Amino acid sequence: MRPVLVGVLALAAAVVALAAVACGPPKQPASVLADDSVVPSNKDDIQRFPDEAPINEKQYVEWKAAPVRASHPDGRLVAVLTRGNPVAKVARRGDFFLISFANPDDPSKRWSGWVHKNVFLPGTEPFPPIGNPQRCQNDSDCGQLGKCSGVASTGPSGLDGFRFCAPR
Repeated sequence: MRPVLVGVLALAAAVVALAAVACGPPKQPASVLADDSVVPSNKDDIQRFPDEAPINEKQYVEWKAAPVRASHPDGRLVAVLTRGNPVAKVARRGDFFLISFANPDDPSKRWSGWVHKNVFLPGTEPFPPIGNPQRCQNDSDCGQLGKCSGVASTGPSGLDGFRFCAPR
């Protein structure tokens, strides 16, 4: 009986070791990465509501492409965050959270915006994702109706990304 027990324990240890390697290094806690002590530089562009409930939570985005809007539910798109971006939840109103996050264009600054509660739940992302916004370097790339004010994150750190056209 002993050789069988040793074999089973060795197999269990191997499975645990493979799982640890396959998952990669553990994520840093969102509370370390989502610094909400910095006031978002776009706070004047984000709609606030008298009935929003203030909260203070840190979490990671779970969607491949999570739209962040100036107001909910269909406000102007201000950013697109990818899975793994750490955010600070600032307030909740119905099914939406006001979040702050690192500006992918300038990580020394924070931005804010509204997201649907499902961006924090794996397996709830709509298909197809939100699409491919028009990339830009300045307002002239967007025509008369657009403004080069959106920022999309392309990596889990939230520090790599591109700018895109948003309606004026």
